[in-house]
Amino acid sequence: MKMNKLLLAASISILSAGAMAENYQTEANVTYVDNDNANGLVVGLNYHFDVVDTNNKPLKEAAFLDRSNNIGIGYSAVGDNDVAFVNAEFYLNHFYIAPSYSNPDVGDSSFAAKVGYIGNDLRITTVIPEEDYEFNIDVKYVTALAGDNFINLEAGFSDGGDNADDTAFVSGDYYFDDTFSVGAVITNTDDTDFGFRVNKFFTGKFSAGASFTARDNDDTFALNAAFRF
Repeated sequence: MKMNKLLLAASISILSAGAMAENYQTEANVTYVDNDNANGLVVGLNYHFDVVDTNNKPLKEAAFLDRSNNIGIGYSAVGDNDVAFVNAEFYLNHFYIAPSYSNPDVGDSSFAAKVGYIGNDLRITTVIPEEDYEFNIDVKYVTALAGDNFINLEAGFSDGGDNADDTAFVSGDYYFDDTFSVGAVITNTDDTDFGFRVNKFFTGKFSAGASFTARDNDDTFALNAAFRF
């Protein structure tokens, strides 16, 4: 019993240990996804036009809080339909635009743009597809709490139109310091899904995380790692 308590204390100490904040300009990431129907990898690379300042920010949210313009490429190989994609984010004073393009092996390629308002810690957006726009809104807010703690709050709604159910979600991440966060998400479409996630920067350049989402007949587990340089 004493040994178990020592191991638990050591684990908490490792997760809570701070990593020195380091600025960066490029981030490479890889995610392994496993659900009841398929599994596979998603890889991505994001380049920021200017160096991202991470000082006094939760490291995972640094690019958002720094309003960092960036472009990214990626490839998803989950299940039988591989998808290549390109995306970007541009912060123009209080206007935010994030165009994206995806090209799947099966089906047609598609273009969309997320546009909206950006404040100091707040973003309100809607996604505009190539055609058949249905009302949708997404809100993200990140703020500092007492000490070295931060919180990220998000919520959204999407009208399913005539052929699909409406979708609503709320989520939050609590940062114990600038390196370590634990979060949860609740999504409601025809059923209610629950998800949990954790992320840790072990150094200013390397992070790893995990998430689990419980759905009817389709639970999803994911592991991810990212390296900044």
